[in-house]
Amino acid sequence: MNLLPKSFLNCPVMRGECSKGKLLFPYFLIPLISFFLFSFGCKTHLFEKNISEGVIEYGISYPKIDKNDVFAAMLPAKMIYKFKNNNTVSELSSGMGVFSTSFIINNDTHKLTHLLKLVNKKYALVLDSLQVMEGYAIQPDGMKIKLTNDTKKISGYNCKRAIVTFDNPGKNFDIYYTNEIAIKDPNWASPFSEIDGVLLEYQLKNFNIEMRLKANIVKKDEVNDKDFDVEPDYKRITKEEMTEIFQSF
Repeated sequence: MNLLPKSFLNCPVMRGECSKGKLLFPYFLIPLISFFLFSFGCKTHLFEKNISEGVIEYGISYPKIDKNDVFAAMLPAKMIYKFKNNNTVSELSSGMGVFSTSFIINNDTHKLTHLLKLVNKKYALVLDSLQVMEGYAIQPDGMKIKLTNDTKKISGYNCKRAIVTFDNPGKNFDIYYTNEIAIKDPNWASPFSEIDGVLLEYQLKNFNIEMRLKANIVKKDEVNDKDFDVEPDYKRITKEEMTEIFQSF
């Protein structure tokens, strides 16, 4: 099936002929034709708005760690964030494969499960909403969030800007969030609970490591329900035990 007008396809240049009848391949039209074929001949799930099931890939940088530091090579370079039926899971793994960690969140029941795989050992920390509010969602001392009217696009989505401020201005940073992804109350288990939107660029400090995350890819995709399950070989531990493991590591 031709997607371009017949008259356009029958013109001499499109047939590869110049005015003297010699062949002249229109190389400059390749990107244009490819765009038409891709856009109308294939189904793409990038940049779809108000999706409720899909995957976000974040790139991770570490503002407080020198890129040449040996320790930096061990830290995760990206985070995979999957969402479906108001469940989310954030997956990170070290660059050298020493450990992987996941945060499974049910935004309806307000339950958080933190999984940690360290070499051949597996641990699971399960928290209810009150425990999350007293731990993962607690705001650092002096932290305030100021909403603004500034906007920018990230991975095809319109985002609003908010400024996170502290008593020490040197610690201030910007975050960007979008209302074009359909996840209910997505930030209740984080220090940014007052922001009603999915964070596509933000900064977070976990276990004394400061990370900056920015969405590189947002796409509608099928997510397996098993991604939100906990395998039976994970050992249940307490918050104190999880903290001790990270600190020793």
